[in-house]
Amino acid sequence: MKTANCVRFLLAVLLLISASTPVLAQTPAQCASEEPIRPGDTVTDAVSDVPAAHVDITEVETSLTGERLTVVFHLRDLPETLKFNRTEFGRGAMEYACEVAIDVDNDLSTGPGGFDMLLSAYHITGGSRLEPESDVLASIGAMVKASLWEIEPDGSISTVTYTIRQLADGSSRTVGDGGTTVHVEADTITIADVIPGITSTSRLAFETYDVQFAGGADQIACHDSYRKSAGAWGCNSGAVMITPGQTATDEVFDVSAAYLDIVEAGTSLSGETLTVSFRFRDIPETLTFNRTSTSTNSMEYSWGVMVDADGDPKTGDGGFDYLLSAHHIAWPDNAGDNTEAPIEEVAKVSVWKMEPGGITTSLRRASLEVSAETDMMTLSGRIPGITPDSRLSFRTFKHLGVSDELGCQEPPVILKSSSRCDVGGTITPGESVIDDVSDTLPAHVDVTEISTFLSEETLTVVFHLRDVPEELTFNRSGVLKDALEYSWEVSIDVDGDRETGVGGFEYILFAADGPFSKSGVRDRSVALIADNLIASSWYLKSTGIASFPEIDIFGWARIEVSTEEDTITLSGEFPGITEESQLAFGVYDHLGGAEEIGCLTPFGIGRPHSPFQNRSDWSAVTLGRSASADVSYALVGHIDIRGVMTAVEGETLTVTLHLRDIPETLTFARTGVPEDALEYSWEVSVDVDADSKTGNGGYDYMLSAAYFVPRLAQGSNTAAEITQPGFVRASLWGLDRKGYRVLAEADIDVEVSAAGNTITLSGEIPGITEASPLKVRAYDYLAGSVEMSTHGPPLMTLAVDSCRSDSAAITPGQRVVDDAVSDKLPAHVDITEVSSELTGSGALAVVLHLRDIPETLEFNRKGVSGNTQEYRWEVSVDVDNDRETGLTGMGTEYSLSAGHFVQPWASGEAAHLPVSQAVEGDFWQLGPDGIGIRLSGINIDVSPEENTITLIGHIPGITSASRLIFEAYDVLNGSDLIACQALSGSGGGE
Repeated sequence: MKTANCVRFLLAVLLLISASTPVLAQTPAQCASEEPIRPGDTVTDAVSDVPAAHVDITEVETSLTGERLTVVFHLRDLPETLKFNRTEFGRGAMEYACEVAIDVDNDLSTGPGGFDMLLSAYHITGGSRLEPESDVLASIGAMVKASLWEIEPDGSISTVTYTIRQLADGSSRTVGDGGTTVHVEADTITIADVIPGITSTSRLAFETYDVQFAGGADQIACHDSYRKSAGAWGCNSGAVMITPGQTATDEVFDVSAAYLDIVEAGTSLSGETLTVSFRFRDIPETLTFNRTSTSTNSMEYSWGVMVDADGDPKTGDGGFDYLLSAHHIAWPDNAGDNTEAPIEEVAKVSVWKMEPGGITTSLRRASLEVSAETDMMTLSGRIPGITPDSRLSFRTFKHLGVSDELGCQEPPVILKSSSRCDVGGTITPGESVIDDVSDTLPAHVDVTEISTFLSEETLTVVFHLRDVPEELTFNRSGVLKDALEYSWEVSIDVDGDRETGVGGFEYILFAADGPFSKSGVRDRSVALIADNLIASSWYLKSTGIASFPEIDIFGWARIEVSTEEDTITLSGEFPGITEESQLAFGVYDHLGGAEEIGCLTPFGIGRPHSPFQNRSDWSAVTLGRSASADVSYALVGHIDIRGVMTAVEGETLTVTLHLRDIPETLTFARTGVPEDALEYSWEVSVDVDADSKTGNGGYDYMLSAAYFVPRLAQGSNTAAEITQPGFVRASLWGLDRKGYRVLAEADIDVEVSAAGNTITLSGEIPGITEASPLKVRAYDYLAGSVEMSTHGPPLMTLAVDSCRSDSAAITPGQRVVDDAVSDKLPAHVDITEVSSELTGSGALAVVLHLRDIPETLEFNRKGVSGNTQEYRWEVSVDVDNDRETGLTGMGTEYSLSAGHFVQPWASGEAAHLPVSQAVEGDFWQLGPDGIGIRLSGINIDVSPEENTITLIGHIPGITSASRLIFEAYDVLNGSDLIACQALSGSGGGE
């Protein structure tokens, strides 16, 4: 799908072939000569300077509060209703748009035209399955969406979510969506959102657009192109660039102008001569040139192909080195004469050399052929240095109008059968399979042979590849931070039964790039050695819902990489595997395609567009791992469990989940969540009889509030309250070894408090007692999950909301004693006393007294997944004693902590170590959504003799009136929280 923005083609300087005088389009340099619009300004625009009243800007008001920008568009006339999903524009077209381009840093050299962010209210035709199919009159407010987008250096745009961005100098900053809002009334459209980094000196530009009047978009300020294009390194997830010799197809009717709407682009290469044959929806006999609406010296039309000749994203403009284009510039002598002529009589065709910043130099003329009868346009020209491996991107453009782009295609997924499959068999351990060499796949993905060996229950698989390079490029542009970039996989059907496991498979033997590859450094060349990959085995278990299997790490595996023999070897133990078991294989490159071998389709964790891609960050929850009860700095607030309170009365269980933040509304049926998939769930599993051999993994019932995406709602991105009818549903599930079964007669209550950030579930659980173990889980399909296990329903935490009285707050210099000894928590997280002081140097020193700190603790325990915080002793600081700032719901801006994270390679490798040796001291800055930036290490002291842990660090802005919250945490056993004097054992301080 293409986004049709009303933008100028990004050719900053065009040099004439016939003269030395440069021809200038509207460029950043020209923009700099105009008075810029800043946040807080109000600007007016000429009335009736565009034909459509509902996109005719008369005035724009802006205001800035902190980093929240509010923009009010005043329009000549905004009717109560507009026609949406107009048939003539097809599905996927940008139908209406009201946009603010933001140059956050006021630097014209960053972002296209200097612009870094795009705040927009818009409607895309057919964007939601819940909308009427076509030609419907509806209120504008009911149909438009609002989003904040980040404009990448190559001009592509992507939706913004809160994340920590590593900058080139090694520093980091928060980029995030503060909740884009749009409001429509009385000839105005108001858009607002938090713009990270925006100041009163930032630069703004405005645009309104209706696809029906594409030549009549209205703009205020010098609004250079922030094009959404397929950069050489900016393909969407799972797509790859087109190379010479390939043919690519595009959606029809994705732009309104038929002569710009690419249907197909065929390419061929002879030496260094590239030929591109465009087929359009319609090429008219004549076209209007030098239109009245076209600015003098501007590019009026362009049909072109950009060429990344050397495959290097650092050369040329955004990685593109040359442009072969047919184009027309509206020269002053002919401006406004509205000439009707065939395209080939007026358009010029040239090869341009592209330099950084969009500056282009004409190299030579090329050839052009246009046929209105066949709707074909053929360009041909010599491209220095082009090879069959060069990358191509196509774009058509009309001044102040729409554009169409075609630069990426889905990677080939080649499913090949062995000769044994041809006669009805399958691949079994001990067999080998030969595969054909591919002319489309990268060599490191192209399997030539797979050899397998079985020794008792140890399976060894050797992937023979066309080439295993010495180095691979990791964290490539175009690969989302949450995605698996490379993987080599073996799916194992132990019992040969397609009805067991998931799709018949019980295990996955798996190797992939590890967390290091998402280090923040883009396009990093790394040696392809075993130490830079993670090998593991996974157990697959059906939950009774095909789109939501349970995937648990089973153990670590062995991997060997040989660049001399071009092999990658995986080995692991699998209970019950025999020579009759069945195997399937997959090799995946997120940008370069995939190859799958075998009679059976492999499970495909790394397969592009797999539901298991982009589920979560390695630092939070990955491939089914749980970050049990960690107050995570990466998880979204509505699944980040801060504590659990439970009660049993008879056989009625009541569980209250305290979450970091529950918004007033959630977005349901989000883009990227498959139909019928579980999108949200807050659940409590109950082991009624405390017997691990009954139920599902020992658990007999599950009490849940959950939402599954209906088929007709997929992709609708509907905002609603959690308890709104038709969305989250409360259920009691009976669990057995085969999956779920619903107890329809169960009477389940669910209560949601956005103010208190709690979700309470209550229901009758047959046979439950106070000794029944519980497992609590909060889940978001796109953001991961948090899990907490208990042994007996405990009171897990003190409610921070109970400490609203300022007189109850703990401040630096006070001492609070908690005399209550917990019978639920282990001694090393049971806080008995806390004390603090501000030292002469201005540092905060905190001492946590615990019931007992043993000489050694067990670290990397069984059941604690990699990349999970296992232990933490922490003080959080509300510097300004204002609960409305800092971390939402807590008010804290900083924290000092001593903690231990389980590394991926250490999970399950239990070791008894002194606490002082295993933990690390950290100083964190906390954002509103809980995302933390580690600022530095801190001094810590652990004393088993005195049962104390001391934390010392400098907190910016701390005073004697700042508020402190203390916590001790064990991922397997719960946490103790002291947030105020009133709830401490002593109730007092010193």
